[in-house]
Amino acid sequence: MNQEVYIKKIILFIVLTNIFIIFLCVLHGQNRYKNVKDKIFSIGELQEDFQQMRDAIENLHPALYKFANKQDIDRLFEQKSKKICTPMNIAAFYKIVLPIVAKIGCGHTRMTMPEHYWDTVPRKIFPLGLIFIRNKVYVVQYYGEAGEIPLGAEVSGINGMKISEIFRILKTYISADGYNDKFKTQLLSRKWFNCLYAIHFGFQNEFTVTYQLPGSSQSNTVILEPIDGKVLNTSENKKSTLMSSSKDNLNLELIVDKNTAILSIRSFAYYSERAEFYSFIEASFKKIEDSGIKNLILDFRDNGGGDPYCTTHLLSYLAPEPVIYFKKKDPKFGYDKLTKPFKTADNSFGGRVFILINGGCFSSTGHLCALLKFHKIGRFIGSETGSTYTCNDFSKEVVLKNTRLKLRVARETFQVDVEGMDAERGIIPDFYVEPQIDDLINGTDTIIEYALKLIDKFNSQKKEEITYFGKQSP
Repeated sequence: MNQEVYIKKIILFIVLTNIFIIFLCVLHGQNRYKNVKDKIFSIGELQEDFQQMRDAIENLHPALYKFANKQDIDRLFEQKSKKICTPMNIAAFYKIVLPIVAKIGCGHTRMTMPEHYWDTVPRKIFPLGLIFIRNKVYVVQYYGEAGEIPLGAEVSGINGMKISEIFRILKTYISADGYNDKFKTQLLSRKWFNCLYAIHFGFQNEFTVTYQLPGSSQSNTVILEPIDGKVLNTSENKKSTLMSSSKDNLNLELIVDKNTAILSIRSFAYYSERAEFYSFIEASFKKIEDSGIKNLILDFRDNGGGDPYCTTHLLSYLAPEPVIYFKKKDPKFGYDKLTKPFKTADNSFGGRVFILINGGCFSSTGHLCALLKFHKIGRFIGSETGSTYTCNDFSKEVVLKNTRLKLRVARETFQVDVEGMDAERGIIPDFYVEPQIDDLINGTDTIIEYALKLIDKFNSQKKEEITYFGKQSP
Protein backbone atom coordinates (compact mmCIF):
# COMPACT_ATOMS: atom_id res chain seq x y z
CA MET A 1 0.00 0.00 0.00
CA ASN A 2 1.21 3.46 -0.86
CA GLN A 3 2.54 5.09 2.34
CA GLU A 4 0.72 8.38 1.66
CA VAL A 5 -2.60 6.57 1.21
CA TYR A 6 -1.97 4.58 4.39
CA ILE A 7 -1.32 7.74 6.41
CA LYS A 8 -4.52 9.34 5.07
CA LYS A 9 -6.55 6.28 6.11
CA ILE A 10 -5.02 6.38 9.59
CA ILE A 11 -5.87 10.08 9.92
CA LEU A 12 -9.42 9.47 8.69
CA PHE A 13 -9.83 6.59 11.16
CA ILE A 14 -8.65 8.79 14.06
CA VAL A 15 -10.98 11.64 13.04
CA LEU A 16 -14.01 9.35 12.73
CA THR A 17 -13.19 7.66 16.03
CA ASN A 18 -12.99 11.02 17.80
CA ILE A 19 -16.30 12.13 16.27
CA PHE A 20 -17.92 8.91 17.46
CA ILE A 21 -16.51 9.36 20.98
CA ILE A 22 -17.77 12.96 21.10
CA PHE A 23 -21.19 11.78 19.92
CA LEU A 24 -21.34 9.17 22.69
CA CYS A 25 -20.28 11.76 25.29
CA VAL A 26 -22.94 14.21 24.14
CA LEU A 27 -25.57 11.45 24.14
CA HIS A 28 -24.51 10.38 27.61
CA GLY A 29 -24.68 13.98 28.82
CA GLN A 30 -28.13 14.46 27.36
CA ASN A 31 -29.40 11.29 28.99
CA ARG A 32 -27.80 12.30 32.27
CA TYR A 33 -29.57 15.68 32.23
CA LYS A 34 -32.80 14.10 31.05
CA ASN A 35 -32.84 11.60 33.89
CA VAL A 36 -31.62 13.93 36.64
CA LYS A 37 -35.18 14.98 37.56
CA ASP A 38 -36.06 11.36 38.39
CA LYS A 39 -32.84 10.33 40.08
CA ILE A 40 -32.75 9.90 43.84
CA PHE A 41 -29.41 11.15 45.12
CA SER A 42 -27.73 9.62 48.13
CA ILE A 43 -27.06 11.61 51.30
CA GLY A 44 -23.36 11.49 50.48
CA GLU A 45 -23.87 12.90 46.99
CA LEU A 46 -26.09 15.70 48.27
CA GLN A 47 -23.73 16.61 51.10
CA GLU A 48 -20.86 16.68 48.61
CA ASP A 49 -22.79 19.14 46.42
CA PHE A 50 -23.83 21.15 49.47
CA GLN A 51 -20.20 21.52 50.58
CA GLN A 52 -19.15 22.42 47.03
CA MET A 53 -21.80 25.15 47.02
CA ARG A 54 -20.74 26.46 50.43
CA ASP A 55 -17.04 26.52 49.50
CA ALA A 56 -17.79 28.43 46.29
CA ILE A 57 -19.92 31.03 48.04
CA GLU A 58 -17.54 31.53 50.97
CA ASN A 59 -14.41 31.66 48.81
CA LEU A 60 -15.71 33.74 45.90
CA HIS A 61 -18.36 36.21 46.99
CA PRO A 62 -16.94 39.69 47.73
CA ALA A 63 -19.70 40.87 50.10
CA LEU A 64 -21.09 37.73 51.68
CA TYR A 65 -21.85 39.39 55.02
CA LYS A 66 -23.08 42.78 53.80
CA PHE A 67 -26.79 42.18 54.48
CA ALA A 68 -26.57 39.30 56.97
CA ASN A 69 -23.76 38.78 59.48
CA LYS A 70 -21.45 35.79 59.41
CA GLN A 71 -23.13 34.18 62.40
CA ASP A 72 -26.52 34.20 60.68
CA ILE A 73 -25.12 32.89 57.40
CA ASP A 74 -23.19 30.11 59.17
CA ARG A 75 -26.29 29.18 61.16
CA LEU A 76 -28.36 28.94 57.98
CA PHE A 77 -25.74 26.71 56.34
CA GLU A 78 -25.81 24.39 59.33
CA GLN A 79 -29.61 24.32 59.54
CA LYS A 80 -29.99 23.46 55.87
CA SER A 81 -27.20 20.87 55.96
CA LYS A 82 -29.08 18.99 58.70
CA LYS A 83 -32.12 18.75 56.42
CA ILE A 84 -30.08 16.50 54.09
CA CYS A 85 -30.77 13.44 56.22
CA THR A 86 -32.40 11.21 53.63
CA PRO A 87 -31.94 10.48 49.91
CA MET A 88 -33.95 12.90 47.74
CA ASN A 89 -34.46 14.14 44.21
CA ILE A 90 -33.03 17.31 42.74
CA ALA A 91 -36.17 19.39 43.34
CA ALA A 92 -36.15 18.61 47.07
CA PHE A 93 -32.45 19.48 47.31
CA TYR A 94 -32.99 22.67 45.30
CA LYS A 95 -35.70 23.68 47.75
CA ILE A 96 -33.20 23.33 50.61
CA VAL A 97 -30.33 25.33 49.11
CA LEU A 98 -32.19 28.19 47.38
CA PRO A 99 -32.93 30.14 50.61
CA ILE A 100 -29.20 30.12 51.42
CA VAL A 101 -28.33 31.73 48.10
CA ALA A 102 -31.16 34.24 48.50
CA LYS A 103 -30.01 35.15 52.03
CA ILE A 104 -26.80 36.69 50.64
CA GLY A 105 -28.78 39.62 49.26
CA CYS A 106 -27.08 39.59 45.85
CA GLY A 107 -29.20 39.55 42.71
CA HIS A 108 -26.31 38.31 40.58
CA THR A 109 -25.69 35.29 42.81
CA ARG A 110 -28.28 32.65 42.05
CA MET A 111 -28.81 28.95 41.50
CA THR A 112 -30.69 27.40 38.59
CA MET A 113 -31.73 23.95 37.51
CA PRO A 114 -29.62 22.00 34.99
CA GLU A 115 -30.12 22.84 31.34
CA HIS A 116 -33.35 21.46 29.84
CA TYR A 117 -34.72 20.48 33.27
CA TRP A 118 -38.01 22.31 32.74
CA ASP A 119 -38.40 20.68 29.33
CA THR A 120 -38.49 17.25 30.94
CA VAL A 121 -40.65 17.76 34.02
CA PRO A 122 -44.14 16.21 34.24
CA ARG A 123 -47.08 17.97 32.64
CA LYS A 124 -48.00 19.42 36.02
CA ILE A 125 -47.19 23.15 35.91
CA PHE A 126 -49.55 25.94 36.99
CA PRO A 127 -51.18 27.21 33.76
CA LEU A 128 -51.70 30.93 34.43
CA GLY A 129 -49.44 33.96 34.24
CA LEU A 130 -49.98 36.20 37.27
CA ILE A 131 -49.05 39.76 38.20
CA PHE A 132 -48.75 41.30 41.66
CA ILE A 133 -50.21 44.82 41.91
CA ARG A 134 -50.55 46.60 45.24
CA ASN A 135 -50.95 43.47 47.35
CA LYS A 136 -53.33 41.81 44.91
CA VAL A 137 -52.70 39.13 42.30
CA TYR A 138 -54.34 39.08 38.88
CA VAL A 139 -54.49 36.77 35.87
CA VAL A 140 -52.70 38.37 32.94
CA GLN A 141 -51.79 35.40 30.76
CA TYR A 142 -52.86 31.92 29.72
CA TYR A 143 -50.08 29.40 29.14
CA GLY A 144 -52.45 26.85 27.70
CA GLU A 145 -56.15 26.17 27.36
CA ALA A 146 -57.00 27.90 30.63
CA GLY A 147 -59.65 30.36 29.55
CA GLU A 148 -62.09 29.39 32.33
CA ILE A 149 -60.82 32.37 34.34
CA PRO A 150 -61.10 35.73 32.54
CA LEU A 151 -57.98 37.81 32.06
CA GLY A 152 -57.96 40.50 34.73
CA ALA A 153 -59.61 38.30 37.37
CA GLU A 154 -58.18 38.59 40.88
CA VAL A 155 -56.75 35.34 42.27
CA SER A 156 -57.19 34.90 46.03
CA GLY A 157 -56.06 31.31 46.50
CA ILE A 158 -54.59 28.18 44.92
CA ASN A 159 -55.25 24.67 46.25
CA GLY A 160 -56.59 25.97 49.54
CA MET A 161 -53.78 28.43 50.33
CA LYS A 162 -54.08 32.20 50.24
CA ILE A 163 -52.20 33.73 47.32
CA SER A 164 -50.52 36.27 49.62
CA GLU A 165 -48.99 33.42 51.63
CA ILE A 166 -47.85 31.66 48.45
CA PHE A 167 -46.09 34.80 47.27
CA ARG A 168 -44.48 35.28 50.69
CA ILE A 169 -43.06 31.75 50.60
CA LEU A 170 -41.80 31.90 47.02
CA LYS A 171 -40.01 35.21 47.62
CA THR A 172 -37.69 33.42 50.06
CA TYR A 173 -36.24 31.52 47.09
CA ILE A 174 -35.37 34.60 45.00
CA SER A 175 -32.00 36.36 45.09
CA ALA A 176 -32.19 40.15 45.05
CA ASP A 177 -29.85 43.01 45.85
CA GLY A 178 -30.41 43.86 49.50
CA TYR A 179 -33.59 41.70 49.54
CA ASN A 180 -35.25 44.24 47.21
CA ASP A 181 -38.94 43.31 47.35
CA LYS A 182 -39.87 45.09 44.12
CA PHE A 183 -37.33 43.00 42.20
CA LYS A 184 -38.66 39.76 43.70
CA THR A 185 -42.23 40.74 42.92
CA GLN A 186 -41.27 41.63 39.36
CA LEU A 187 -39.75 38.18 38.82
CA LEU A 188 -42.77 36.41 40.29
CA SER A 189 -44.94 38.35 37.84
CA ARG A 190 -43.31 36.23 35.15
CA LYS A 191 -42.84 32.49 34.72
CA TRP A 192 -40.75 32.38 37.93
CA PHE A 193 -44.01 31.94 39.84
CA ASN A 194 -44.93 28.82 37.88
CA CYS A 195 -41.51 27.23 38.30
CA LEU A 196 -41.03 28.07 41.98
CA TYR A 197 -44.57 26.95 42.78
CA ALA A 198 -43.70 23.52 41.36
CA ILE A 199 -40.45 23.44 43.35
CA HIS A 200 -42.08 24.28 46.67
CA PHE A 201 -45.49 22.61 46.39
CA GLY A 202 -44.58 19.82 43.98
CA PHE A 203 -46.03 18.89 40.61
CA GLN A 204 -49.80 18.98 41.00
CA ASN A 205 -52.40 16.95 39.11
CA GLU A 206 -54.83 19.86 39.18
CA PHE A 207 -55.16 23.38 40.53
CA THR A 208 -58.21 24.61 42.43
CA VAL A 209 -58.18 28.38 41.94
CA THR A 210 -60.32 30.82 43.88
CA TYR A 211 -60.87 34.12 42.08
CA GLN A 212 -63.05 37.19 41.74
CA LEU A 213 -64.21 38.63 38.42
CA PRO A 214 -63.11 42.17 37.55
CA GLY A 215 -65.26 44.63 39.49
CA SER A 216 -66.81 41.93 41.70
CA SER A 217 -66.16 40.77 45.26
CA GLN A 218 -67.94 37.42 44.82
CA SER A 219 -65.61 34.43 45.03
CA ASN A 220 -65.62 31.77 42.34
CA THR A 221 -63.77 28.47 42.16
CA VAL A 222 -62.52 26.57 39.16
CA ILE A 223 -60.32 23.49 38.72
CA LEU A 224 -57.61 23.95 36.11
CA GLU A 225 -55.59 21.31 34.31
CA PRO A 226 -51.79 21.67 34.54
CA ILE A 227 -49.55 22.35 31.56
CA ASP A 228 -46.28 21.00 30.21
CA GLY A 229 -43.17 22.84 31.41
CA LYS A 230 -42.07 23.31 27.79
CA VAL A 231 -44.99 25.69 27.24
CA LEU A 232 -43.38 28.29 29.51
CA ASN A 233 -40.54 28.70 27.04
CA THR A 234 -42.65 28.57 23.88
CA SER A 235 -44.02 32.02 23.08
CA GLU A 236 -46.40 30.79 20.37
CA ASN A 237 -48.22 28.67 22.97
CA LYS A 238 -49.11 31.70 25.08
CA LYS A 239 -52.71 31.80 24.00
CA SER A 240 -53.68 35.15 25.40
CA THR A 241 -52.13 37.87 27.51
CA LEU A 242 -52.73 41.32 28.94
CA MET A 243 -49.00 41.99 29.01
CA SER A 244 -47.75 44.18 26.20
CA SER A 245 -45.67 42.45 23.57
CA SER A 246 -41.92 42.93 23.71
CA LYS A 247 -40.76 46.16 22.21
CA ASP A 248 -37.49 46.81 20.47
CA ASN A 249 -34.59 47.15 22.87
CA LEU A 250 -33.83 50.56 21.40
CA ASN A 251 -36.50 52.93 20.16
CA LEU A 252 -36.99 56.67 19.69
CA GLU A 253 -40.41 58.25 19.29
CA LEU A 254 -41.00 61.97 18.74
CA ILE A 255 -44.28 63.55 19.85
CA VAL A 256 -43.88 66.88 18.13
CA ASP A 257 -47.10 68.48 19.35
CA LYS A 258 -45.96 67.94 22.94
CA ASN A 259 -42.36 68.94 22.20
CA THR A 260 -41.40 65.56 23.60
CA ALA A 261 -39.19 62.59 22.74
CA ILE A 262 -39.55 59.11 24.25
CA LEU A 263 -36.27 57.20 24.28
CA SER A 264 -36.93 53.57 25.23
CA ILE A 265 -33.94 51.43 26.22
CA ARG A 266 -34.81 47.88 27.33
CA SER A 267 -31.21 46.66 27.64
CA PHE A 268 -27.67 47.98 27.92
CA ALA A 269 -26.20 44.53 27.14
CA TYR A 270 -24.32 45.54 23.99
CA TYR A 271 -20.88 44.32 25.10
CA SER A 272 -19.88 43.05 21.66
CA GLU A 273 -22.08 45.54 19.81
CA ARG A 274 -21.16 48.84 21.43
CA ALA A 275 -20.87 50.54 18.06
CA GLU A 276 -24.53 49.75 17.37
CA PHE A 277 -25.60 51.19 20.71
CA TYR A 278 -23.38 54.27 20.40
CA SER A 279 -24.68 54.91 16.90
CA PHE A 280 -28.31 54.68 18.04
CA ILE A 281 -27.74 57.10 20.94
CA GLU A 282 -25.84 59.58 18.80
CA ALA A 283 -28.46 59.50 16.03
CA SER A 284 -31.28 59.86 18.58
CA PHE A 285 -29.86 62.94 20.25
CA LYS A 286 -29.04 64.47 16.88
CA LYS A 287 -32.67 64.00 15.87
CA ILE A 288 -33.83 65.43 19.21
CA GLU A 289 -31.58 68.45 18.76
CA ASP A 290 -32.64 69.03 15.15
CA SER A 291 -36.30 68.85 16.18
CA GLY A 292 -35.86 71.37 18.98
CA ILE A 293 -37.32 68.94 21.53
CA LYS A 294 -37.33 70.25 25.10
CA ASN A 295 -38.82 67.26 26.98
CA LEU A 296 -37.17 63.86 27.09
CA ILE A 297 -38.76 60.72 28.55
CA LEU A 298 -36.25 57.94 29.23
CA ASP A 299 -38.07 54.61 29.49
CA PHE A 300 -35.87 52.18 31.43
CA ARG A 301 -38.66 49.87 32.62
CA ASP A 302 -37.63 46.20 32.75
CA ASN A 303 -34.10 47.07 31.66
CA GLY A 304 -31.97 44.39 33.33
CA GLY A 305 -28.69 46.24 32.82
CA GLY A 306 -25.59 45.46 30.77
CA ASP A 307 -22.41 47.19 29.69
CA PRO A 308 -21.25 50.15 31.86
CA TYR A 309 -19.71 51.72 28.76
CA CYS A 310 -23.20 51.89 27.25
CA THR A 311 -24.76 53.48 30.33
CA THR A 312 -21.86 55.95 30.49
CA HIS A 313 -22.31 56.85 26.84
CA LEU A 314 -25.96 57.69 27.45
CA LEU A 315 -25.06 59.62 30.59
CA SER A 316 -22.66 61.78 28.58
CA TYR A 317 -25.70 63.17 26.73
CA LEU A 318 -27.57 63.91 29.96
CA ALA A 319 -25.01 65.24 32.43
CA PRO A 320 -24.48 69.02 32.46
CA GLU A 321 -20.81 68.52 33.30
CA PRO A 322 -18.30 65.64 33.45
CA VAL A 323 -19.00 63.09 36.21
CA ILE A 324 -17.21 60.02 37.51
CA TYR A 325 -18.96 56.69 36.96
CA PHE A 326 -17.26 54.03 39.11
CA LYS A 327 -15.79 54.81 42.51
CA LYS A 328 -13.14 52.08 42.63
CA LYS A 329 -10.34 51.39 40.16
CA ASP A 330 -9.82 47.81 39.06
CA PRO A 331 -7.79 47.35 35.86
CA LYS A 332 -8.75 43.71 35.31
CA PHE A 333 -12.24 44.71 34.14
CA GLY A 334 -11.14 47.39 31.70
CA TYR A 335 -13.27 50.01 33.45
CA ASP A 336 -10.42 52.27 34.63
CA LYS A 337 -11.57 55.00 32.25
CA LEU A 338 -14.87 55.12 34.10
CA THR A 339 -13.19 56.07 37.38
CA LYS A 340 -12.24 59.45 35.90
CA PRO A 341 -14.53 62.30 34.80
CA PHE A 342 -15.72 61.57 31.26
CA LYS A 343 -16.34 64.10 28.53
CA THR A 344 -19.93 65.16 27.98
CA ALA A 345 -21.35 65.02 24.47
CA ASP A 346 -21.20 68.18 22.35
CA ASN A 347 -24.95 68.09 21.82
CA SER A 348 -25.97 66.94 25.29
CA PHE A 349 -29.61 67.45 26.15
CA GLY A 350 -30.54 70.69 27.90
CA GLY A 351 -34.27 70.29 28.51
CA ARG A 352 -36.46 68.52 31.03
CA VAL A 353 -35.79 64.83 31.66
CA PHE A 354 -38.27 62.26 33.00
CA ILE A 355 -37.10 58.71 33.79
CA LEU A 356 -39.56 55.80 33.86
CA ILE A 357 -38.56 52.99 36.24
CA ASN A 358 -39.89 49.82 37.87
CA GLY A 359 -38.72 46.74 39.76
CA GLY A 360 -37.27 45.27 36.56
CA CYS A 361 -34.51 47.91 36.45
CA PHE A 362 -31.46 45.94 37.53
CA SER A 363 -27.65 45.91 37.62
CA SER A 364 -26.13 48.66 35.43
CA THR A 365 -29.54 50.27 35.06
CA GLY A 366 -29.58 50.75 38.82
CA HIS A 367 -26.10 52.27 38.60
CA LEU A 368 -27.21 54.74 35.94
CA CYS A 369 -30.39 55.68 37.84
CA ALA A 370 -28.35 56.23 41.01
CA LEU A 371 -26.02 58.63 39.20
CA LEU A 372 -28.92 60.50 37.60
CA LYS A 373 -30.63 60.76 40.99
CA PHE A 374 -27.45 61.86 42.80
CA HIS A 375 -26.65 64.55 40.23
CA LYS A 376 -30.29 65.71 40.14
CA ILE A 377 -30.69 64.93 36.45
CA GLY A 378 -34.38 64.34 35.76
CA ARG A 379 -37.43 63.29 37.72
CA PHE A 380 -38.24 59.62 38.27
CA ILE A 381 -41.72 58.24 37.58
CA GLY A 382 -42.98 54.72 38.32
CA SER A 383 -42.00 52.34 41.12
CA GLU A 384 -38.80 51.50 42.99
CA THR A 385 -36.01 50.00 40.89
CA GLY A 386 -34.76 46.47 41.47
CA SER A 387 -31.19 47.61 42.12
CA THR A 388 -29.23 50.62 43.28
CA TYR A 389 -25.81 52.30 43.27
CA THR A 390 -23.91 49.12 44.14
CA CYS A 391 -24.06 45.50 43.04
CA ASN A 392 -21.85 42.42 42.77
CA ASP A 393 -21.00 40.67 39.52
CA PHE A 394 -18.03 39.34 37.49
CA SER A 395 -19.73 36.06 38.26
CA LYS A 396 -18.41 32.53 37.96
CA GLU A 397 -20.62 29.56 37.18
CA VAL A 398 -20.07 26.50 39.36
CA VAL A 399 -21.82 23.27 38.32
CA LEU A 400 -22.45 21.04 41.31
CA LYS A 401 -20.83 17.67 40.76
CA ASN A 402 -23.75 15.30 41.29
CA THR A 403 -27.04 17.18 40.87
CA ARG A 404 -25.60 19.43 38.11
CA LEU A 405 -27.34 22.44 39.64
CA LYS A 406 -25.79 25.64 38.31
CA LEU A 407 -24.55 28.10 40.90
CA ARG A 408 -23.66 31.58 39.70
CA VAL A 409 -21.48 33.43 42.23
CA ALA A 410 -20.53 37.10 42.00
CA ARG A 411 -16.84 37.83 42.60
CA GLU A 412 -16.51 41.61 42.54
CA THR A 413 -18.38 44.65 43.86
CA PHE A 414 -19.16 47.49 41.46
CA GLN A 415 -20.19 50.81 43.01
CA VAL A 416 -20.85 54.09 41.26
CA ASP A 417 -19.55 57.40 42.58
CA VAL A 418 -22.42 58.61 44.76
CA GLU A 419 -22.91 59.27 48.46
CA GLY A 420 -25.75 58.94 50.96
CA MET A 421 -27.79 56.23 49.24
CA ASP A 422 -29.33 53.16 50.88
CA ALA A 423 -27.87 49.86 49.63
CA GLU A 424 -30.99 48.03 50.80
CA ARG A 425 -33.37 50.03 48.63
CA GLY A 426 -33.66 50.70 44.93
CA ILE A 427 -34.00 54.16 43.44
CA ILE A 428 -37.22 55.68 44.78
CA PRO A 429 -39.35 57.56 42.22
CA ASP A 430 -40.27 61.22 42.68
CA PHE A 431 -43.74 60.34 41.43
CA TYR A 432 -44.98 56.90 42.47
CA VAL A 433 -47.18 55.56 39.69
CA GLU A 434 -48.11 51.91 39.21
CA PRO A 435 -50.51 50.51 36.61
CA GLN A 436 -53.78 49.06 37.86
CA ILE A 437 -55.40 45.95 36.44
CA ASP A 438 -57.95 48.09 34.57
CA ASP A 439 -55.06 49.79 32.78
CA LEU A 440 -53.74 46.41 31.61
CA ILE A 441 -57.20 45.31 30.51
CA ASN A 442 -57.65 48.53 28.52
CA GLY A 443 -54.12 48.53 27.11
CA THR A 444 -53.28 51.81 28.83
CA ASP A 445 -49.67 52.67 29.61
CA THR A 446 -50.31 54.55 32.84
CA ILE A 447 -46.69 55.54 33.41
CA ILE A 448 -46.26 57.11 29.98
CA GLU A 449 -49.58 58.90 30.31
CA TYR A 450 -48.58 60.32 33.69
CA ALA A 451 -45.28 61.56 32.26
CA LEU A 452 -47.04 63.24 29.33
CA LYS A 453 -49.52 64.94 31.68
CA LEU A 454 -46.62 66.19 33.77
CA ILE A 455 -45.03 67.58 30.62
CA ASP A 456 -48.28 69.30 29.67
CA LYS A 457 -48.24 70.95 33.08
CA PHE A 458 -44.72 72.25 32.55
CA ASN A 459 -45.43 73.30 28.97
CA SER A 460 -48.34 75.43 30.18
CA GLN A 461 -46.24 77.30 32.74
CA LYS A 462 -44.73 80.67 32.09
CA LYS A 463 -41.05 80.65 31.19
CA GLU A 464 -39.97 82.13 34.54
CA GLU A 465 -41.86 79.39 36.40
CA ILE A 466 -40.34 76.46 34.55
CA THR A 467 -37.89 74.24 36.40
CA TYR A 468 -35.38 72.38 34.22
CA PHE A 469 -33.89 69.10 35.32
CA GLY A 470 -30.34 68.45 34.24
CA LYS A 471 -28.41 71.01 32.21
CA GLN A 472 -29.97 74.43 32.48
CA SER A 473 -31.76 75.53 29.35
CA PRO A 474 -30.72 78.93 28.02
